[in-house]
Amino acid sequence: MRRNALIAFMFTLFLISSLLEYSYGALPPTPNTPNFSTQVINRSYNVPPTTSTDPYTGKPLVQEGYYVKNYTIEITIKNQPYTPTIAEDGSHTNELYYNFRFKGHFSDEWIDTFNVDCPKQSNATYTVLTLGPSNSPYLYLSPGDVVDIQVRALSGHFYRRIDFGSPWYFEGQKSDWSSTQTITIPEDNSVVIPSSSAPASQNPPTEPLQPDVGSAVFFGLGWVGVVAVVLLVVVMALLTVIVFLQTKIRKLL
Repeated sequence: MRRNALIAFMFTLFLISSLLEYSYGALPPTPNTPNFSTQVINRSYNVPPTTSTDPYTGKPLVQEGYYVKNYTIEITIKNQPYTPTIAEDGSHTNELYYNFRFKGHFSDEWIDTFNVDCPKQSNATYTVLTLGPSNSPYLYLSPGDVVDIQVRALSGHFYRRIDFGSPWYFEGQKSDWSSTQTITIPEDNSVVIPSSSAPASQNPPTEPLQPDVGSAVFFGLGWVGVVAVVLLVVVMALLTVIVFLQTKIRKLL
């Protein structure tokens, strides 16, 4: 009985080692921390007053003119060498994506801009992203506002585990967050260069590199590796129970 248990244990170890080798081999290399620059684009405009006639009374109707504030921050990322790779089974392609986060300069709370819809690296020299109401609906910048920005790169792929109703997950590697660039919204200029930019050797990321909640990467393992570790724990527990029961039975006999 012990011999059979030992054979089962050795076979399980072999299977798990194969799974772990596949899991590690499937992960793409970790991308470099991106270099980027920022500038403010002022697309604010005046809406002129309009006049019309009330169709029921014939009286003139006057709509007063008004001013629309529209400040956005343009983020220009220097692309890095990257070759997309296709999985051996053709199930997915590992590509390079970018994400950035921002916060008010006087706050400690960072806000990620993208979750599963991170933009891919462009085919040009630079990838240009925009921070404003289009991708952050509640962010309306005004003159005098001070904003901190960081950027990171992601190498891998997004997928759903079950069907189209399930959430998206990311499997792959992430760079560290970049150094922080601080930019101030100007009073009247249409374009402004960042007011300060922290060197990469200063101002390290405010949080350690960790997978997103629900990410398929866990302590450096892909999902296959996680399954393998869980399987090993279960098998070891079962073998312990079997040996314990055998010992009890022999004492009774």
